Amino acid sequence: MDGHIHSNWLDAEQPMDAVFPVLNLIVSGGHTELVVMRDHGDYEVIGETQDDAVGEAFDKVARMLGLGYPGGPAISKLAQEGNPLAFPFPQPMRDSNSFHFSYSGLKTAVLYALRDMGDALKESARADVAASFQEAAIEVLVHKTIRAAHANRCENGFALWRCFCKQTPPRAPRTAPCRRRHRPRTAAHEIHH
Repeated sequence: MDGHIHSNWLDAEQPMDAVFPVLNLIVSGGHTELVVMRDHGDYEVIGETQDDAVGEAFDKVARMLGLGYPGGPAISKLAQEGNPLAFPFPQPMRDSNSFHFSYSGLKTAVLYALRDMGDALKESARADVAASFQEAAIEVLVHKTIRAAHANRCENGFALWRCFCKQTPPRAPRTAPCRRRHRPRTAAHEIHH
C-alpha cells in the first residue's frame, strides 16, 4: 500500500503538495481500497472489497465477452463503441452506509445478461454490455470516493488505476462531480471534489 500511495509523489516534473488528510482510492490487482492518509506513513483503510475487487470483475467480464487480459483496457476500448445506459446493471453497495465495495453481483448480472442473449449477441450488444458494465463499476468507485472524501474532510484525493488502465482511467461517469487537476499521469490521477 505504501508504494502505491507514495508513487503520487514521484513525478519529478510536477511534484505534488498534499494537504492532509488525503483520501486514496487504490485499484490494483485484487485490491479495491479507500485509504485515509493522515500523514506520511499514517494510514487508515476505511473501505475495501468484500468479494471480487473491481479489477478482478473487469478481468472476468472481459473473459465473458471474449476479450483479452488484462480486462480493463480491453473493456475500456470496446466500451467506447457502446451505450453505457443500454443495460441497467446494478451498482452494488453504492448507497450503503459503509465505504466497502462488492463487485460479484455486478459480474453475475453481466453473466445473466449474456446468457439471456445467447447466440444473438452481436458486436454492438457486446459494446453496450462493456459500456454499461464499466459505467456501473466506475460509478460505484466515484460515488464512494467522493462520499468518503467529504466524510473524512479530505481536500485532496488520489485515484490509483494501476490494474485496469495502462494509460488513462476509464472516463468518469457523467454524474461524477469531480475534476482532474494538473496534467493526467500514466498511473495516478489526482481528483478533487
